[in-house]
Amino acid sequence: MKQFKATYPAIIRFIIYGLLMAALNLVFRFDAGHPSEGAKFGEASVTEMVQELFLFLMSGIFLFAGLKGRDYRPFTNLLACFFFASFIREFNNTLSYWFYLVIPVLLGAVYLFIRDIKKIPDSAGKFFAGNFTAYFLIGMITTYIFSRLFGKTDFWQMIMEESYSRYAKNAGEECIELLGYSFLLISAIEFYLFVNKSKRTVP
Repeated sequence: MKQFKATYPAIIRFIIYGLLMAALNLVFRFDAGHPSEGAKFGEASVTEMVQELFLFLMSGIFLFAGLKGRDYRPFTNLLACFFFASFIREFNNTLSYWFYLVIPVLLGAVYLFIRDIKKIPDSAGKFFAGNFTAYFLIGMITTYIFSRLFGKTDFWQMIMEESYSRYAKNAGEECIELLGYSFLLISAIEFYLFVNKSKRTVP
């Protein structure tokens, strides 16, 4: 019985993260049937809005987790800056001055990097030693590498030939990008839970 109880956290995580995947499917289906600004999966789509929400949440979670776990803070501060800059970048098609909003975040990241340059390697090493790292790496690879390659126009033109549809191409790229953000959000949540638990168990 004790051994079975040890599986409870995994079961709970499976259910919660499974519901997250189901919610994403509902978002995709909504955008498939409801064009925004004359296009499916465009900049005003619900998929894009959820991407922006996830980026904002990740930035905040890594920031507050770093406040709880001082050993991780030099690295998580940079992660918070990175995801907040990415959050602002998502508005590039609606805010012509988005780059000027990113500049203070980049300058802040540079300041933090210079200030903590001696602490960052150890901090990053401790971060990547955690079990949540798998979610983080999968999310980064899915979002910033695979989705970009998968969304290449020539790839979709080869698949669909004369039936090529920009909507299908956008759907593939944006849905996979949001999936990657979901893995990153899960990694941020798992990291926060880990830091919070570690802090409680320290005598």
